[in-house]
Amino acid sequence: MADSPSFLPYADDHHGRYPLPRSSIQPITSAARRITKLSSIVKLEEVAVTTEEEDEDAILDLKAKLFDKDGNQWKERGTGTVKLLKHKESGKVRHVMRQTKTLKIYANHLVLPTMSVQEHAGNDKSCAWHTADFADGELKDEFFCIRFASIELRYVVDPGHVIDYHPLVVQEDASYTELPASIVDQKEKVLRNCTIPYVKVH
Repeated sequence: MADSPSFLPYADDHHGRYPLPRSSIQPITSAARRITKLSSIVKLEEVAVTTEEEDEDAILDLKAKLFDKDGNQWKERGTGTVKLLKHKESGKVRHVMRQTKTLKIYANHLVLPTMSVQEHAGNDKSCAWHTADFADGELKDEFFCIRFASIELRYVVDPGHVIDYHPLVVQEDASYTELPASIVDQKEKVLRNCTIPYVKVH
């Protein structure tokens, strides 16, 4: 018994709708096999990605925002990761700053003894310096300014900075006497029935 055309897929043309012949209908499983076969033909090879930092040790790795001076105005170059990298053999240190996601280079120059890094006027979280930078593939004289999230991150290590301190004498029972170095402020708080003196010591 012939199958009713109503159970077959239909196609449209300028003459109207007509049923497709069974020979043109292919099982879904057959089409899926062909797709799987085509997928196996495409092979992706693993590509090694290098940053040219493999022979260096990071002695500083922080988030910051970099600016460069264009004429009389500061222009934002980008926000990313700033690193001080020390070469394992030569011992030379270079400053590299990259965009976090794309790794685009914002700054790339050697840190030389003749460089002078100074606090940028108007912002104690920033510091500025002149250098010959190679971020664009050629040496260019740049005036950079970098801004950190806090003053502590901006600090430039200096072995000559020594914190003055007094040795703490600890008793055998692990107790000690705390003495104020100086009184920097004092005030009185008046309550309903009494007055409480406050002293701020340093």
